[in-house]
Amino acid sequence: MKRPHISFSSTRARIITIVLVLLAVLTVSVVAVYYQGSHAYSGASASGNFSIIWGDPYKPAKISLGTGSESFTINGNVAKWGNETGYYTYTNFILQGRLHGAWSSAGSTYVLDANLTLETYETPYMKIIIAPSANSFIVSYMDYSASLAVNGLTQHIGGVAGMKAAAPGYFAFQGQDRSTTFIVYAPSLGYPQFVLQWSHSSQTVNGIQLPAADQFSQTVTMT
Repeated sequence: MKRPHISFSSTRARIITIVLVLLAVLTVSVVAVYYQGSHAYSGASASGNFSIIWGDPYKPAKISLGTGSESFTINGNVAKWGNETGYYTYTNFILQGRLHGAWSSAGSTYVLDANLTLETYETPYMKIIIAPSANSFIVSYMDYSASLAVNGLTQHIGGVAGMKAAAPGYFAFQGQDRSTTFIVYAPSLGYPQFVLQWSHSSQTVNGIQLPAADQFSQTVTMT
């Protein structure tokens, strides 16, 4: 089966590279051919150790290991995506997610808690694409509200985020085992950006060491 090349990767150099790579998802040229819709449930959850790339997106990234959890679900109707066999996109849906992560760096402690939501598409570029046969899916755009505590001092931020739950080879994921990645974009200049990655097993992806999560699940079910 042909797999569309949709990039969503990490880099040691600059977090901004991740942003540009994800934006490539939004500019993929396909012929939109929609068929009779079906219902699909897509979900991802993980807990335990994760890798985080974070900091000012215009400066060299910081890489740390932390502990936390993620839960993410999408329920709704789907239709065939473009001219790609075996891929679908949501046409209406309910999307909900939550992230929690704690880590330390250079003598400071950080705790990030975020809620993820999306009710309707606002532009044609906001897509949720699923590959049911591989239990893989990607969300190009959603809203988030978050709290970030640094050494116990909390600030509240909000903006847009993206995520990918993928098996190797799907949506340009180049790992050896499944991984779920979230990008929490900086809401404006001067704010940090976060890339959190949970992995089914210990592996190295794009030069970043991902630890094995204690619990890990990815699933797409069509009805």
